[in-house]
Amino acid sequence: MKVPEGYKEVYGELNDTSYLLIMTLYGLVQAARKWLQKLLEVLITKMNIMPSQAVSYLMYRNNEDGLCIVLMFVDDNLVIGNETTIGRQLNS
Repeated sequence: MKVPEGYKEVYGELNDTSYLLIMTLYGLVQAARKWLQKLLEVLITKMNIMPSQAVSYLMYRNNEDGLCIVLMFVDDNLVIGNETTIGRQLNS
């Protein structure tokens, strides 16, 4: 393994030969899992969109503004709903 480009300019010279990876990298197996965890955290805690009990890749929110549905497949997402529901979700 080699030192990432720009590391020495930011952190100075290295004396150790080990690195601590503190974030997932695109292309690694755990990158997709971390992306899903972050997406679910935002959808559930900040946007009050609840997961479906029947299908794991379907989430929804049904309130006075209307119905908002979020479908997730790997790194593709589809948001379905009327303009009021989606607009309020994204702006909150």
